[in-house]
Amino acid sequence: IMIQRAIEFAVTQAYTEACNLLKDSAFYGSSDIGRIMNNWNDPKSKLSGYLTEITSKILYKRDAKISGNGYIWEKILDIVDCQSSDSWVKMEATRLEVPSPTLNAALDARYFSTLKEERMEASKILNAPELVETPSVLKDQVCEDLQTAIYCSVICSFAEGLSILQTASEAEE
Repeated sequence: IMIQRAIEFAVTQAYTEACNLLKDSAFYGSSDIGRIMNNWNDPKSKLSGYLTEITSKILYKRDAKISGNGYIWEKILDIVDCQSSDSWVKMEATRLEVPSPTLNAALDARYFSTLKEERMEASKILNAPELVETPSVLKDQVCEDLQTAIYCSVICSFAEGLSILQTASEAEE
């Protein structure tokens, strides 16, 4: 079950980063990102599935109750509650000497998210440089590249998780 959770964390992290890139780098709005996710959920798409479907639905959902404007996903806090068991896969992979960079990066992102106060303080000091001109971004190409990147991340996440399971099984024999 811990391997499954680690894989889910990694896949979810890939979707989260893709949505943020679409918003902050390609300057898509929430409904546009929802439409992109909806397109990625086409049965012929390599990302077709439940996670893509619910991500699309969440991105389309307007905030009617909390503030009355904007989208729900814009109100979701960027903090994840971590449990001590979340690090088990990382420790087991290390013990078995199985590389698992995708799973580890997702766990590290979860830990980093818990440092909300520190991140807010750092953002006051470490501002990104302001662009004089917005760089030209080929939005369709960004969408295609992100879809491929998520797909690769999903494959890596499963491969790493299965490699840990296989190595643990062989160690028990």
